[in-house]
Amino acid sequence: MQQSPFKISEKNADGDGTVSWQSGRAPLKQPGVKQVFQMAGFDHQGSFNNIHVRRSVLYSIVKIIKDNNINPKYR
Repeated sequence: MQQSPFKISEKNADGDGTVSWQSGRAPLKQPGVKQVFQMAGFDHQGSFNNIHVRRSVLYSIVKIIKDNNINPKYR
């Protein structure tokens, strides 16, 4: 097995502390993406302390289940 060295690079773009803004916008360019939520006022790690973030995640999960006719094994 060949090994390759990896190095963590310095930050080279603004973002939320975890993901650069370019990565956050990337889904907008993908086929099939129907909705993206853009929110401000908190960092990536603390985002789930925000009620609007929690609601958008719950909405998204329910929508995925509904749109794909997924029947959960356990209710």
